[in-house]
Amino acid sequence: MTKSGLTVSYGYDGAGRRAPRTAGGATAGYLYDGLNTVQQRRKHCRLG
Repeated sequence: MTKSGLTVSYGYDGAGRRAPRTAGGATAGYLYDGLNTVQQRRKHCRLG
């Protein structure tokens, strides 16, 4: 996906969960409780 020059790419793991994403050169990963996303994380930073 591209918007205003920002490129975002997503991937999925073998269980169908979103794998790390890259946006504007920064990569964020996800913390799961089973199949439920409980937190999005970047190195040294909690996003939500």
